[in-house]
Amino acid sequence: MKKLAVVIGIFAFMAFIGTARAEIYTCDSCDSCNLAIVGASSGDTIIMNTSISDYAGTCISFQGKSGLTFDCSGYTIDGDDSGSDIGIYLGRWLNNIPDGANSNIVKNCIITDFYYGIFTVSSPNNILENITATSNQHEGVLVYQNSDNTTLSEINASYNGEVSGINNYGIAIDNSSNNTFYGITTNYNAGRGLLLQKSSYNNLTNVESSFNSGGTASNYGIIIYLSDGNNLLNIVTNSNLAGGLIISTSNNNIVSNLTSNSNIGIAGLNISVTATGNIIINSRFENNSVFGVNFNTAGNNIFYNNFLNNTVNINFEQTSANSFNTTIQTATNIIGGAQIGGNYWAHPNGTGYSQTCLNQNNDSFCDVALVFNSNNTDYLPLTENAPIELAINWNTPTNNSFTNNQSSILWNVTISETPSNCTLEINGTSNYFMLISDNYCYYTTADLTNQTTYCGVVYAQNSISNMSSTQCATINLTEYIPPPSPPSRPIDNLGLFGGMALLVMGAGVLLFILEALFSSTGELLRNPKAIFTAIFTMLIGAIIMAVMILALL
Repeated sequence: MKKLAVVIGIFAFMAFIGTARAEIYTCDSCDSCNLAIVGASSGDTIIMNTSISDYAGTCISFQGKSGLTFDCSGYTIDGDDSGSDIGIYLGRWLNNIPDGANSNIVKNCIITDFYYGIFTVSSPNNILENITATSNQHEGVLVYQNSDNTTLSEINASYNGEVSGINNYGIAIDNSSNNTFYGITTNYNAGRGLLLQKSSYNNLTNVESSFNSGGTASNYGIIIYLSDGNNLLNIVTNSNLAGGLIISTSNNNIVSNLTSNSNIGIAGLNISVTATGNIIINSRFENNSVFGVNFNTAGNNIFYNNFLNNTVNINFEQTSANSFNTTIQTATNIIGGAQIGGNYWAHPNGTGYSQTCLNQNNDSFCDVALVFNSNNTDYLPLTENAPIELAINWNTPTNNSFTNNQSSILWNVTISETPSNCTLEINGTSNYFMLISDNYCYYTTADLTNQTTYCGVVYAQNSISNMSSTQCATINLTEYIPPPSPPSRPIDNLGLFGGMALLVMGAGVLLFILEALFSSTGELLRNPKAIFTAIFTMLIGAIIMAVMILALL
């Protein structure tokens, strides 16, 4: 019975704990907030209900507490711009305690004018959410020394680094791994934007680190140093003093969809000092002042499906071997083409390799590889170029023309450039090599058959083997058949009758003259018979003439 009572008591106690409500505390000053943190238990929430201004010293300290939520409710925690104070501190050093502050949530805070805006040390599994950390002297946010598995979401750490001559950052992750970054902005810092140092296997998504332009030449947008296996997706590093992104002595990092433009320093991307196994894909590097990409003693890195448009796109300080293309993949590439292979290499003045290369087979790649040096070649440089089309225009014959009894046809075309060869195809079967004169191709076909339609197509090829063809030009040959004679009419014989009448009358006149010339007496009227014959003959001619005149009427 006693054992049963003990068991029942244990279950009752656990049920009481399980139904205990988490506490909510409010505070309006650094001191009252710290008192609330000391009194809070895991699961409790502390809510600020006003802003704090010009505080001298470290304002909020979690003092080794874990499992709390600290909500600034959008209010500001403001320091006095002096000393090495901290806006919000999650750690153990300041409080001389053995453990850090773990698994806490800090959200909806604006932190300004401290040495560090937020500082976590030896405190894993914390969440920093919707934080603005600006105008802090050193870092906006510092995640340090075994503060692993920290989540930073919607963080704006801009305009930090007021102390000159030191390594200032918007956000620095140092000796802490497996962290998650999402929606990060580190712009206009008087130093570097974002640092990963000795911090591996972090995931960074939707990060912008631009316009970081402090007084030293190493002010990059993002620095990855002695850090391996990090994944960076959707990153922007524009207009930084030293360069966009540097990967130094770091291996097996993956960078996808990086935009790194208009950086003043060495490069949009600098892969430096024995960095190996890094993959850079689907990224854009444009209008960077010195180089688009710089490889400094870096080898065995993979760089493909990237868009480069800089005066000098790539530089090698040594010739360690890297890969600049993958095997051909059927997918949309960086310039919208249908295949992925290498990179697009452009120049602002339009003379880049990808802008001018030949693409005779009309795929997504230049026909010739782009060789940088003995160990580095892009075997599949991307291009938008298509085969150059020859313009071919018919001179003769006119399409759909007709001709009669023609035994030959001159086929003649004008071409937009001097071709290397021209072929004439007749009715889809017969092929003839045409003669070439400058931009003209011509050929005469003979032994043609009447009542036949001939269709001619010209194929022309230029010096780089681009082929074009014409539309079919047709000519129809027809045989000439004279039209039939119309039926004769009486009027058509009038000419014949008139000739006969004139002939008869002329014969009568001739007889009359002969009789006069050869009469023995020399007198015309001595031979009545001859006179009668001449008169009779003329009368017959007159009758014929009268008939002809009547027919005309």
